[in-house]
Amino acid sequence: MKTFEGEYQYRDAASTALAQQEQSKIQMLEGKMDYGNPKLVYSLYCKLLDKSVFKTYEGYAYLNHIHDFLTDHAVALTGPVPEINEQAYIMPVLVSELEAEAAAKAEELAAQEAAAKAKELAAQEAAAKAEQLAAKEAEVTSESVAESIADVGKEESAEPAFAIENEPEPQPENVLTSTDTEQASVDAEVESDNDDDSSEESEEDELSADIQRIKQRNLEDLMKKYKRTVSKNTKLRELLMFQRIAILLLIIIVIVMLTIAKKSDSPTILNYREKIQNEYASWEQQLKEKEQELREREKKLSENN
Repeated sequence: MKTFEGEYQYRDAASTALAQQEQSKIQMLEGKMDYGNPKLVYSLYCKLLDKSVFKTYEGYAYLNHIHDFLTDHAVALTGPVPEINEQAYIMPVLVSELEAEAAAKAEELAAQEAAAKAKELAAQEAAAKAEQLAAKEAEVTSESVAESIADVGKEESAEPAFAIENEPEPQPENVLTSTDTEQASVDAEVESDNDDDSSEESEEDELSADIQRIKQRNLEDLMKKYKRTVSKNTKLRELLMFQRIAILLLIIIVIVMLTIAKKSDSPTILNYREKIQNEYASWEQQLKEKEQELREREKKLSENN
């Protein structure tokens, strides 16, 4: 993005899009701006600051342009020219700064890659050296063993055909010493192997003991959980049995109450309507009979009169 002060670039796409929108607003305002009337420009400048129309460096640069114009024409204004708060705007960065940051990051990545490659090479070289040393040691030991075996074979097979006077017999001291040293080294290796075996056996014993303890602990935990579940199941069974007994008792009580209600003569909730209807019917019958008796008496009295 280019401005009239140089080439800049924002760090994110949102700020770039906002700066482009503000560029279009600036072009629209610039087309309608009347620089021949400083008071109108001053009022527009104050409104732009109060409403915070601009957010990016594009608007900040345009407001600085208007500020410079108003400072030059301060005589025609009614008040002081407000200053612009630079910290309230999104500032871009120079392309050179971005290039420097990218170069620094590239250098850091190159240094990290070089360090990693150096470590890998050092590890490979160390492994190769170790392999070479192991191969050399194996060759030396195999050659020394073969030589000692050959010397021993020569000593056993060599038998003098005749004895020479005043000539000392050869004594294979070097061979004996070499065989002795080789035997000592073999014994040391065997002892080290035995020590390793004993240490491995002790470690295996410790591991087996640990495994046994873990199994014992797990078994104890399982037994505890089993006992808890059994106790819970027994409690639930007892609760279910109690509920069943209570339900049976309630059913028996209801049946007894229903039978008593049906057999009793006094009105209850179940037969109160029928009882009351029967009582009203009997009362009505009695009233009718009494009315009939009264009418008959009146008739008799009227006949006598």
